[in-house]
Amino acid sequence: MKHLAAGSAAACTEGRPLVRPPGAARGKDFLALCIKCDRCTSACPLHAIGPASVTDGFVQMRTPRMDFHHGWCNFCMKCTEACPTGALEPLAEPGPFDRPKAIGTAEITINCIALRSGGCTKCYEACNEGAITLNDDNVPVVDPELCTGCGLCMDLCYKNAVKLEPASLEEAASGEETLECERAAGEDSGGSSGGADDWGKLESMFTVPVSRT
Repeated sequence: MKHLAAGSAAACTEGRPLVRPPGAARGKDFLALCIKCDRCTSACPLHAIGPASVTDGFVQMRTPRMDFHHGWCNFCMKCTEACPTGALEPLAEPGPFDRPKAIGTAEITINCIALRSGGCTKCYEACNEGAITLNDDNVPVVDPELCTGCGLCMDLCYKNAVKLEPASLEEAASGEETLECERAAGEDSGGSSGGADDWGKLESMFTVPVSRT
């Protein structure tokens, strides 16, 4: 069982940066403030917010992340209004010619059918910010300076050819995730106090109870 717990602990230290809702506090501050109440998820009228899973890192699990396979963000800020802790703070109202503060940047992947046929321009046509243009081969190209990470292109791409990266990987990476996971797993060398107790806690989380007759 310790092998299973060790594998789980190792997996949780590999959590990746997530695209957070607008107004999210930075990295470890967000994790400290978020109480995983799901109010932002319920408040999103376009269903663009969902809970992070264990594959996103144990510490990040059930915190809100943008889920552009079910919707996109129009920066209505209803999620920030619903947040009770300040994990999401309302952003300043943009002026008539201002773009919303970016939450991520879109990237076109090799799955894009325009790379082979040049026949699909849906993301280019849909982009509200003019961040996607077409090159000479009719292939969409994203301008990271203009992209707000709204996810509309990702939501409508039926080939799943668009991925979103956090606007700033330095801000999105928590650093606390590795610390907390290592604390939970304990140190094999015995250099961490309470290591045995922490191993027991981690094991219990990934152990399926077996009934005995």
